[in-house]
Order: sequence, then C-alpha cells, then structure tokens
Amino acid sequence: MKKTFLLVASTLCLLGLASCGDKYPDVTLTPKEASVRGDLGEYFTVVEEPFVLTYEQEYGSCENEITIKLKRTDKPFAFEKDGMEPVGTWGKNVKGNYGIGIEIYDANDNLVFSRGADAAGLLGVYSHSDLTALLDLKSGETSSVRWSGGEDLRDLEGKEFTYKVTSTLKFNKEEPKTESKSKSKSKSLDEVYNEAMDSYNKAYDDAMDSYNKAYEDAMDSYNKAYEDAKSIYSSYY
Repeated sequence: MKKTFLLVASTLCLLGLASCGDKYPDVTLTPKEASVRGDLGEYFTVVEEPFVLTYEQEYGSCENEITIKLKRTDKPFAFEKDGMEPVGTWGKNVKGNYGIGIEIYDANDNLVFSRGADAAGLLGVYSHSDLTALLDLKSGETSSVRWSGGEDLRDLEGKEFTYKVTSTLKFNKEEPKTESKSKSKSKSLDEVYNEAMDSYNKAYDDAMDSYNKAYEDAMDSYNKAYEDAKSIYSSYY
C-alpha cells in the first residue's frame, strides 16, 4: 500500500511538472536599462543579461521565481551600514531600511507586474538575505535578488518583456536627546539646603524690617504724646 502511494505521488508530481511546462512556457525577461532607479541608484547597477522565467510545480500549483542581478559600483556608501536593515525590519537598533523592487513591461511598454521597493512579506523580495548581501558587496561584485511571481505572471507567455529595477533608502528620525523630567528636576542635598536657607533668611529679613518699622512708628507716637503731655503740664505750672 505504501509503495503504491509513493508511486502515485511520484507520477502526479511528474505530470504536474510536465503540465506546468506545457501550460506556461518559459519567458525571457530583458533589462530595460542598466540603471537602478531610486535612492540606491548610485551604489548599484543592473547586470544587463536576460533572465529566463520558468514554472515549476509546487504544492499543487505552478510557481515561478524572478531573479535579477545587481552589480556594486565604486561609489562609497554615504551612510553607515551598521543598523541599516531590509524593509519590514524594525527595532530600537534599526537606523533605517532599504529595499529593491522590480517592474515588468510588455512589448507595448505596459506595466504588467510590479513589486515595490518598500514592500515586505509576500509582496517583497523572496528572502531578506538577498538584500543583506547587497551591502556586503565590494566594487564590481554582483549578487542576485529574487521575487516569487506566483500566479501574477502566468499571462506572459508568447510575448517580449523587459524590466526595470527600483530602490528605496529611508532613515529613521532620531529624537533629540533631552533630559528626563525626573533628572532635570533632581537636585543635590546641598542645593536643597541652600535654597531653604535663602528662603528662611529672606523671610527673617522681611520680618525684622516689619518689626523695626513698627517699633520706630511706636516710638515716634510715644515721643509725640510725651511732648504733648509735657507741653500741657507746663502750661498749668
């Protein structure tokens, strides 16, 4: 029973492979231009060679994989590579993100397939390693970037197709470093003591000024009353 199952599975697999090749013939994709459009254009160029798009049976469906090659220029990166991660990657140590996209055009220059440079997940590149490898290239070295076309490219048979490569590079905004409220308000014991003493001394001085003024006013009133009384006394005697 087990042998029979394996035989049937193998036969179905072979039939599936044959049906994919018969139903979706290979398609040749030719670079439309050598330049990479977008933010990474000065660091990479497209390797100008055609790519043959083939279909293979996978999980009961005819799948395909788009592959293009990029070449590193001699232009030094104007940014630090550390902390730069492929699109779709986040974290406190991520300083920015970069990505590669592709646009496929038919013979009439109509856009028939697109994967944005800022797309991630199923709509992004096949693997993050394809992107991370790019930043490690030296001048003149090449590396491949892949996408899963899926069912989107099944109508391309029997036509001439070209493609363009796009790119994106974005940096995360760094928040200005500011002292926390607790830190900005924290004071040493000496500072607290000195402020308290300053406040006490001011209050004491104010109180003494008020006391002295009241004392002086009272003495003036007393002296005036004494002189008035003395004058009246003298008038009788």
